Amino acid sequence: MPSALDPLKQISDDLVQLARLALTRRSQDVQLFVRRLARRYQTTVPQLVAPLNALLREVPSQSSPLRREQTTPIPVDLDSRFQLLRFDSAPAPDLEPVFRPSIQQSLAHLVDERKHHARLDAAGLCATRSVLFTGPPGVGKTLAARWLAAQLQKPLLTLDLSAVMSSYLGRTGTNVRHVLD
Repeated sequence: MPSALDPLKQISDDLVQLARLALTRRSQDVQLFVRRLARRYQTTVPQLVAPLNALLREVPSQSSPLRREQTTPIPVDLDSRFQLLRFDSAPAPDLEPVFRPSIQQSLAHLVDERKHHARLDAAGLCATRSVLFTGPPGVGKTLAARWLAAQLQKPLLTLDLSAVMSSYLGRTGTNVRHVLD
C-alpha cells in the first residue's frame, strides 16, 4: 500500500532531476523533462500543466533564430568562413504551390496544429515540432517548406550543404553540430 509520502518523494525526485539537467546547461534536455513533467502531473496536479506548457511555448532557446529575431550570428565553417545556414525572415513562395491533395491535406494539418496549439495543450498533446521532407530533386520540398514558413509567419532556415560538407576529418560533423546548437 503506497504511503502519503510517495507523491512528495516523486515531486522531490523530479525537482532534483530538473535541477541536475538545468545545471548541465542542456536546454533541450530541460525542455524534454518539463514536457514529461506536464504529462506526468496532468491527472494528479492539473493546475501545474498549463503553466508548464506556457513556459515551453513562450520561453524558447535564445540562441535559436527560429524562435526569436536573429540575435545570434549564423554559424560559419571554420576553414572557408562560409555561412552554414541561409536565413529568410519572411519566406514566401514565388508562385502559389499546387500540391497533390494528400500533400495539401498533410500541410494544412500541420498549419492547423500550430495555429491551434492551445487546444492540443489542453488535451495533453503536443503539436508537431518537426517535419522531414524526402524525395528526389525538383519535387517541391523547398517550396513546401517555404509555403509552411509563410503560412506560420516563421523564418525559414536552409542548411547549405556545400558549406557544411568538408574534406577535413570530423569537420562536417562539427559544422552540423554548430548548426543544431
